Amino acid sequence: MEKMEFSGRKITAIKKAAFLKSYSENGNITRSAALTQIERQSHYRWLKEDQVYQDAFYISQLQYADNLEAEARRRAHEGYEEAVYYKGDIVGQQRKFSDTLLIFLLKAAKPYRYKDRFKQ
Repeated sequence: MEKMEFSGRKITAIKKAAFLKSYSENGNITRSAALTQIERQSHYRWLKEDQVYQDAFYISQLQYADNLEAEARRRAHEGYEEAVYYKGDIVGQQRKFSDTLLIFLLKAAKPYRYKDRFKQ
């Protein structure tokens, strides 16, 4: 069997891609570094030294924000299940909706109509 060798550049590129994918899913630098087995400082060094990585990280941040927005929309429109307890035991489920998330989504979608108005 042929022995496979990777250059340091290829390993770094694979680690960068793995970190960016993880970050786009969870939005947390420390967690993404741990999951991809890199030092947090590697991410910051890459940001400082590599413009392509910097651009890719910005895209990962946008992807994570899109994921958050999709979850906010789901909770506002479809709701989420919450356990109902009686004397410490779960006796059922209740669908809850988030009016607060709906308000934020309205403000973002139609700021001209739903903006906060303050007079001093």
